[in-house]
Amino acid sequence: MKIAGIIAEYNPFHNGHAEQIRLLRSQYGFEGIVVCMSGCFTQRGEPALISKEARAKAAVASGADLVLELPVPYATGSAEFFAGGGVRLLSSLGCVDTLAFGMEDPDEEALKELGRRLYVLEHSQDYHMSITTLTKQGMSYPLARMRLLEEEGASDKELSLLRSPNDLLAVEYAKAVLSRQSSLELLPLLRKGAAYHEDRLPREGDAEDAHSSAKAIRTFLKTAGASAAKTRLAAYLPKASMDAILSEQPVFPESFSDELYYQLIMHEQEGYSGFLDVSEDYSDKIRKLLPEYRGWESFAALLKSRDITASRISRMLLHILLGIGKYPFFHIVKNSEIPYGRILALNPDSPMLHELKDSPLPRFTNPYPYFKKLKTGSEKSLLALELLSEKLYHLKNRTS
Repeated sequence: MKIAGIIAEYNPFHNGHAEQIRLLRSQYGFEGIVVCMSGCFTQRGEPALISKEARAKAAVASGADLVLELPVPYATGSAEFFAGGGVRLLSSLGCVDTLAFGMEDPDEEALKELGRRLYVLEHSQDYHMSITTLTKQGMSYPLARMRLLEEEGASDKELSLLRSPNDLLAVEYAKAVLSRQSSLELLPLLRKGAAYHEDRLPREGDAEDAHSSAKAIRTFLKTAGASAAKTRLAAYLPKASMDAILSEQPVFPESFSDELYYQLIMHEQEGYSGFLDVSEDYSDKIRKLLPEYRGWESFAALLKSRDITASRISRMLLHILLGIGKYPFFHIVKNSEIPYGRILALNPDSPMLHELKDSPLPRFTNPYPYFKKLKTGSEKSLLALELLSEKLYHLKNRTS
């Protein structure tokens, strides 16, 4: 059976996502589709708009066969960790042939070459020293890495792939497949509709454009509220997503402002450099600016500097909120296999489920009985963090 894998956030699941699933079946002939999806918190360092259960059910309603959860340290990590975690999980199933993903410019040859070039560069002896030198000069990490790739002979076509979030993730997928020596084939698909960073919905009444970016949908809900969603968002969302938005309480970073402040003052004395993504310099900066804290988003804006991306700032704060320390989680996301697959939703009538019978990856829906079966401390830490994160999330994500 021909099975495709997708690594996604679905924040929220919209028409573009549904179209990708339809395309994989109708045009490429895939008989099964497995999705590896972020849970309660996302790679941008923010809570998901609606619950992971609702997003997974929307994907299955639109044609996915199985949705597995990407554990939270990977889901909230850098593009490298996010992509690496998804590739590990899909590869571990043993039945997924192909990794499919959207790109602004799906040039498979340039993608594979840049993935190879980046893998070699990051494993070179002087890489980290060179990156540190450039970032101390005020250059952001993405720009510093691009500079080094340029010096190593990367073409303009290859470098252009690092300028779009979707294409950047695609490069990390290619690198992860190479690094892991995975058998997954890469299938880049042309991304349609609004740009990734577009924060405005298409003009009302524009019948030709039924695609909106996820960011534009989140921005609309944040400013207009769920009460205005039914008339304005119905054109861009499958029914299952629309129903979830109307029945749940959408969640935003500001929803956790009090909880974040509590964590910040709790750790003020020892500092924050023990948390994933937080450097000593940024630990000092957080402590210095803490008296000016008024909320998550305004504090993130205070912390922003030209050498650190906004997403990296949000990830720092999120890791402090969730207690994601460098120990043991850096080692886990960098080196460890994902020891289980937590099922968020599935199609019980899918023939693909028979292909999973011989999969070596343990799978479950209820995590609590499985927790007792875990053997190592790192495995237990991974699942315990997941359970804690979802309990915190559901304090804010109430259903009506």
